[in-house]
Amino acid sequence: MNKPSPIVLPARQEIFFGLCLGVARGVLAIVASILLARTLSVTEFGEFASGINLTIIVLMFASLGMERLTMQVFRRAQRSGDFEAARGLRRIGPMMIIATCLACIVILVPAHIFFHDDPFHEHMNFALVLALLPLLALSRFFVGSAAAHGRYLLGNSVHSLAPFIIIILLTLLVTALGWEELDVIHAVVIYGLAYGAVLLALYRIRQAAEPEEFRRGSHRLESMDWLRAGTLFSLAMFCMTVLDRGGVVAVSWLEDDDTGAAFLGAAGELAGFMLFLAMGASAIFSPIMTDAVNDKNTVALRKINFAWFRWVGGTAVVIGVLQLLYAKQLLDLYGEEYEVATNAFIIYLVGFAISAFLFLPMMASQYLVGLGQSVLILGGWVVAGLIGMAYLGSHLGIQGVAIAQIGATIGANLGCILAGHRVVAKWKPEHSGGKATYK
Repeated sequence: MNKPSPIVLPARQEIFFGLCLGVARGVLAIVASILLARTLSVTEFGEFASGINLTIIVLMFASLGMERLTMQVFRRAQRSGDFEAARGLRRIGPMMIIATCLACIVILVPAHIFFHDDPFHEHMNFALVLALLPLLALSRFFVGSAAAHGRYLLGNSVHSLAPFIIIILLTLLVTALGWEELDVIHAVVIYGLAYGAVLLALYRIRQAAEPEEFRRGSHRLESMDWLRAGTLFSLAMFCMTVLDRGGVVAVSWLEDDDTGAAFLGAAGELAGFMLFLAMGASAIFSPIMTDAVNDKNTVALRKINFAWFRWVGGTAVVIGVLQLLYAKQLLDLYGEEYEVATNAFIIYLVGFAISAFLFLPMMASQYLVGLGQSVLILGGWVVAGLIGMAYLGSHLGIQGVAIAQIGATIGANLGCILAGHRVVAKWKPEHSGGKATYK
């Protein structure tokens, strides 16, 4: 049996670039959130935070895994020379996404009316926030298409950073024009303009990079196959996002407390910096991690995990300590009233730091055990987390929701990692060789 090929670990400058991309995205997201909170009342910020967090959660399902599916189908077409399926996905993909988004909106707006005894304008505000869903979902389709055509760095940078930059600039502009107090509708308009501009930019990037073979010629539709392939991935992402962002939605929907949702949203946004850090670095580590799993190269897996723990874990600890020391000052940036979320912020900070530390092993484990088993593990912890949020939230307020959310998140991470470890333990000794070298 041939030995696995050596795995080349990322150079320091590559890891540093990934970390910088994550830091930039995290800082921009926090600044955009702070500016919006300063221009909205606490209740309106909670209302918007709950709506946008739910939109992002639903996005993971409504996008149908297209970011990953387009990469697979388009790259396969480039290798095989058979472009019919790629042309079909290029045409039908956006329509599938729009149809799914509309179905989600039709279901969720009446559900909001049922769960909330609110004035009509608040239900209308929720519907307007949810109307951002097609823009966000289509952006994932086009960023995947751009990556498949060799524009990964440009497409991902635009998709990750540009929305927050535009939101910050627009918020500063309307403030400079004398609009010191905004409402939810203004916030939706700002977000809509930002994500609309990003969608247009990603479309243009895709068009500029797309070979002529993808545009002209006969096409073949494999809609059911694409739905099956994308559904498991989208369900896994949906479960993970519920664990990351579900607390704010739980406070608003289960407790009907938009003020509490505002406080928890601010705490989650600040602590969520850790997750942005991990996501930025994972773009550098995940390709070699996939190669190591495919080669069953346990030596490389150990070295990749060690490099991840050293770089990402070390960075997360340093940033986490700084955030912990200045917790009240950071919350004060949203407004003095947000200091009541200090305990929730500390809970989130510790939990998300652990999640960042486990992020890459979690991704590797999902690849090892398969998406089907991953969805079962994650889904079980989502149910446990929602029950915990409802119970602890009714007794301990937003701190209880944060405890249940973080407990379920860490439990899901460890559950997937343990399942992946059992797979690696069954590898035969001859599969345990291979090398991992540094650039």
